Amino acid sequence: MLADLTEGLAVVILCNGGDVDTYAPARYALQFAAARRNARPPPEPPPLPDPTRIPNPSRYAGDYTNPATGATLSVRAAGHRLRLRAGPVALTLQHIDGNAFIVPDNAFDPFPLCFRTSADAAAGATTPDEPATDAVMTAAYHGGDVYICAPAGATQPDAPTPDPDSSPDPDPRLSPLVGHYRSHAPYVSNFRIIQRRKRLYLAWPNGGEEPLTPEPLAAAAPSASFAVGPPGEPTPERLHFDPIVGTRALRIRWAGGGDFYRVD
Repeated sequence: MLADLTEGLAVVILCNGGDVDTYAPARYALQFAAARRNARPPPEPPPLPDPTRIPNPSRYAGDYTNPATGATLSVRAAGHRLRLRAGPVALTLQHIDGNAFIVPDNAFDPFPLCFRTSADAAAGATTPDEPATDAVMTAAYHGGDVYICAPAGATQPDAPTPDPDSSPDPDPRLSPLVGHYRSHAPYVSNFRIIQRRKRLYLAWPNGGEEPLTPEPLAAAAPSASFAVGPPGEPTPERLHFDPIVGTRALRIRWAGGGDFYRVD
C-alpha cells in the first residue's frame, strides 16, 4: 500500500509472491490518478527493467565444460550484456537474481543457468548468491549438469575449489528419486528433484533451489528421507520418498505439506 496524503489517494497492489518490487507501479498509479483528478496530463510510465543489462558482465566470461559429457558453453561479455553459445545456439542471457540467468531457448527449459564463484565453493555454499563485482566464476550449473570454467583465452578449465559437489560421478542409488512431482495443493503445485553429482536438490518452478540432506540411518542403504536445507541447518521440513518401485520413486510425502506424485 502506498498513500499520497496531500492528494488524499492510496494504492494497494496484490501479487502472488513476496519478491516483487511494487513501489514503481504503485507510485505511478498515484501520480496518474492525481493527474486525472486535477485535469493534468498524465505522467510518462516508468521504464521497464531490462533483464539483459548486467553490471560487469565480464566476470562471467569464460568457456565452461561439462566433464561428464564434454559439452561446452561459451560465455562472452558484449557491452552490458552476456552472450552464450552452446553448439548452434547463440543468444543473450536474461538476469533473474544473484548469479542466475534465463537462457531463452527451449533446449534449456526448465532450469536457469547459475554461476558459482570460488568464494561460494570455499564456503560450501549450495546456491549461488550475488557476488562481489570482482568475484571469479569457477563453474556454472544447469539443473543437474555442472560446467567447469576456463577463463576466456585459457586452454584448459581451472581446477575448481573442492566443495560438496566435487565428486565427479552421480550416486546411482539416488537416481530413482530424481523426477518431477506434482500436487493439487494451490500453494505449491509442483517441483523437481535433481541430482547434481552426489547430492539431491529441490528445484522450484521459479528457478530457486534448496539442497536436500539425507536423514541418518543405521542401515547401509541410502536414506529415502531428507531434510530440506544444507547439513547442520535446523529445519522442520522433511521429504520422504515412498513407495519406490523398481527404479522410480512414485510419491513424495512432505511432512505437513501433503503428497506429491511423480509425473515424468
